[in-house]
Amino acid sequence: MSFIYESNQVEDNLVVATLNDSGINSQCGFTFTVGGNGANTDFTLSKIGIAIEKVLSPGDCAVSLYALDGRGTSGKVTGLKRLTTVGTAISTGTITEADVNTEVQMNYVSMSNSVVLEAGKIYFVAFNPTTSDATNYYEFRGETAQNSYTSTLGRVYLVVDGGVGGEDWVEIADDNFCWEVIGSDAGTMATHADVVRKMGTNASTKAKSEAFCVKGILEGEGFVNVATTKNWNTAYATILDANKYILNDIVSSYAAMKGIADDMSGYTNRTEAEDMINLLRDGILRNLSILRIKDKQTYAVKT
Repeated sequence: MSFIYESNQVEDNLVVATLNDSGINSQCGFTFTVGGNGANTDFTLSKIGIAIEKVLSPGDCAVSLYALDGRGTSGKVTGLKRLTTVGTAISTGTITEADVNTEVQMNYVSMSNSVVLEAGKIYFVAFNPTTSDATNYYEFRGETAQNSYTSTLGRVYLVVDGGVGGEDWVEIADDNFCWEVIGSDAGTMATHADVVRKMGTNASTKAKSEAFCVKGILEGEGFVNVATTKNWNTAYATILDANKYILNDIVSSYAAMKGIADDMSGYTNRTEAEDMINLLRDGILRNLSILRIKDKQTYAVKT
């Protein structure tokens, strides 16, 4: 299941960047930090959303994602002068002109390669229209007073053509687009829904949030692998479907237990939350005692 990991969802509808309406601005982009206002955890990128509108027929718009590899500090693209200095795009997509309205709306771009974006890292998203000009162009909407997603987490950049040395990326101070970065957790043995079911109806909104559960799922998978001295993630594709449920039970219970322990505010009292944790822990220990037996591991992957 996909959900929004990072975003700058603003109510302002102001023009932050207009590409090529004056014939000098050819590209734009923004940086974001994983964990900036979402869960600080690895996730698999699926889509990027951007608030945009078109004037006449600017053609398709290429979208490229770059990992800044140490060149990003406090949301800035440090040392960036030419697009080629960012390196090779790790994921690409296309905004199709026909899908963009003449009034602003969020457009969602499917991104290639199913790349995993890493916790705490800074990334740069660039937009490059193919045939826009002074009368056929895109307008990128957002806020001109950067209140929602602070400049320490992400910034907006514009390419100004014709300057010394060709193309320079210029920071647009205090501005930001309205955007969303959408992905899914990288868990193998359990899903968000599995974890929420184990938490019960009184779990808090924070504990049940999909972004919050992802970390627990990944930690649970590491836990069961080490506790049983077997890499179940690697073996998962060979396990009979009926036998996968024991792994699902361990990992989802582990993630639910961690979530409850982190935020007990939704439960009637602390005793109720602790009872839930004890039940989940007992189930984990029971299942681990089975999977630690080597012939049981052999049976689990038997086809």
